[in-house]
Amino acid sequence: MFFATRWCLLIIPVGLALLTGGCGQSEDSGAGMARFAIASSVLKPEGVFRLGVKEPSGLSLAVGGKSLWTVSDSTGDVVEMTLDGRELRRLATGFSDVEAIATLDETRLAVVLERSREVVIIDQQGVESRRASLELAGSDNSGLEGLAYDRVDQKFYVLKEKTPGLLLVLDADMKELSRHTLTFAKDFSSIDFDPVRRHLWVMSDESRSIHVLGLDLAPVASFAIDIRQAEGLVVDYQKRRVYVVSDRKEKLYVYSFSEY
Repeated sequence: MFFATRWCLLIIPVGLALLTGGCGQSEDSGAGMARFAIASSVLKPEGVFRLGVKEPSGLSLAVGGKSLWTVSDSTGDVVEMTLDGRELRRLATGFSDVEAIATLDETRLAVVLERSREVVIIDQQGVESRRASLELAGSDNSGLEGLAYDRVDQKFYVLKEKTPGLLLVLDADMKELSRHTLTFAKDFSSIDFDPVRRHLWVMSDESRSIHVLGLDLAPVASFAIDIRQAEGLVVDYQKRRVYVVSDRKEKLYVYSFSEY
């Protein structure tokens, strides 16, 4: 069901952006606060759709881009839905505190468990095949929050929410390759990997923003959003669509864009 509203998403291309730190950094330094030149471009809202998923957290495009996967932070269910939020199927995993999801291939998904700091691989019947624990400091409620996967290079990108915000890069065996401290937003609630332009899209709930980064973590663009408790993000660059889910509102927001 569509609900008309007056929200919008502003795109802020990076002109003279400054980034403290650089690529290949250790946890001691990281992607800092960038200064952005603001343009007047506005992304077009395409729809807002109510979801039948309690506390949705995380989004991923299915292979082929015809449906979305999300997870329920409340029930631990993994849910496949149409691009306008209609449920197609639901997998009961039995997991608790699930915060993000990524599509690995036609048969496998990966999810993160925030408090236990684990990445878990499951099949599309919800059966676990393996898991890996990550060594992270901080409180239980400031743990893993975002997950993305590069199917070409077979790398995982994992976000830690805050205190400090971290981006961890894992190989196909979920062994850590590198970690980077993030400081350009108040927190970090979701991440997606765009295979077309090979950019990382990182969302902040508290800063109400989306940041596009190169794989070297250099800033490419930044978006201002007006969504409460935005917890899941995915981009389909070929169709010029951005999808965001709100945990609090239990809604799917769809935007279109021409370029950035």
